[in-house]
Amino acid sequence: MIEIQGITKEPHQIHRITFGDSTITLELRYSPIVELWHCNVSYKGAKRNGVRLVLSDRIIDGWLKPFDIKVTDTSGTGVDPVLVDDFSSNRCKLYLLDTAEVAARRGFEVAL
Repeated sequence: MIEIQGITKEPHQIHRITFGDSTITLELRYSPIVELWHCNVSYKGAKRNGVRLVLSDRIIDGWLKPFDIKVTDTSGTGVDPVLVDDFSSNRCKLYLLDTAEVAARRGFEVAL
């Protein structure tokens, strides 16, 4: 697991992560009206929009890519990220799961 660093309390931000010979782009958005974080994920021309960031091991379910993302709660409350500063305060952390970790969870590998 690789922790995604530099998440601020800005309601719209873009993070680019080198993955193999390509780049994963995470466009994070915070929606204050419904108090939730979500993201758009882009990889090799494919895009998945509106992925809700919740406490889970498999967030981008149904999208067969060689990675996934994971949100953890460091406070132990078991509450999804609902505040604009949940990531910047380190109450929640966002991770990129690599190919081996995703294969172990799914039971099969997906090519880069």
